[in-house]
Amino acid sequence: MQLSEYDLGFRFKKNTFTVSGLMDRYEEGGISLYPDHIYSKPWSNRAKSIFIESIIVGMPTAEIWCEESGYGEISVLDGTQRIQSIIDFCKNNFSLSSLKLLPGLEDSYFEDLPYRFKSTFLNRAELYFTIISYDTHPSLKFELFKRINSHSRFPVQAARNFAFRDHFNFIRHTQEHCEDIIAPEEHFNFLSPRIGYIQAANYDELFLLISALTLSINDEIEANQPYEDFLDAAAMTIHFRSVGTDALLSDIIKYLGRIKRALGKKILFDTSFSSARRRMLSTRLDDLKLTSSQIADLYILALRHEINHASVGDVIETGRTKLPMRSSRYYYRQLFG
Repeated sequence: MQLSEYDLGFRFKKNTFTVSGLMDRYEEGGISLYPDHIYSKPWSNRAKSIFIESIIVGMPTAEIWCEESGYGEISVLDGTQRIQSIIDFCKNNFSLSSLKLLPGLEDSYFEDLPYRFKSTFLNRAELYFTIISYDTHPSLKFELFKRINSHSRFPVQAARNFAFRDHFNFIRHTQEHCEDIIAPEEHFNFLSPRIGYIQAANYDELFLLISALTLSINDEIEANQPYEDFLDAAAMTIHFRSVGTDALLSDIIKYLGRIKRALGKKILFDTSFSSARRRMLSTRLDDLKLTSSQIADLYILALRHEINHASVGDVIETGRTKLPMRSSRYYYRQLFG
């Protein structure tokens, strides 16, 4: 997407908070630490303690990246665990441990801190925030989120969910409407937040791919482009389209319904990660577990009005032995070749 000169302006502001000011903002509900498109690995008490110690002795802390809504609420993009550590310590949820600079505070809770340390912690230390304005162009937010997470193995779909919120809402709305046709094989793994987060992002990406294939067959986006660009184009089209998405939702329900009728059973999305497991096909009662690649191939057959028992069997059997194909022109060839 070509941005105008105005759109290219990345709008943000710098701000500083004391710990006391941060806690006031949090207690008022002005800070969202865990928006649904963000994952942040929880810190150990040792890591929290070292961070708290750094604040008490006056060390500068890393910048915290946030986005501000039109109503002034802040969503944390990078720095969640630093803020969570402060909140947990102020609420006496853990005691300090493994301290190197202030061993005299070992095993101390917040309420145990001597006055001078407590005062320094609350009122003198400064936390540095970069707050992105709500009216910054979504494409710039998308690029920023990818870049500040470039050091980690985060799903690119998480960046799309953050930047293109109307697309994200559409994807989740579509999942709800299709839950009688397709669903994850099991609830996302909330015992392991990172795995559950990746599973949810993968399921979101599947529905974005289905949307992209539908938009492409309707000549609304170009399929002859690299896979990630194909998905980005679909996300932006859904987010920026000036009319409603009811027709797209209706098409998706229709074509997924054709798959279910051809299979004779509900589809379960395979949430496993290992290549070995992805090669396997398993059944549970009246449901059928399929990978993202298999579901996409079946969906293309439905779009081309070529879905039948024989073609379905070919896709399922191929999925036993072949890893997902995501070459830059794969879906174009499948749709139009």
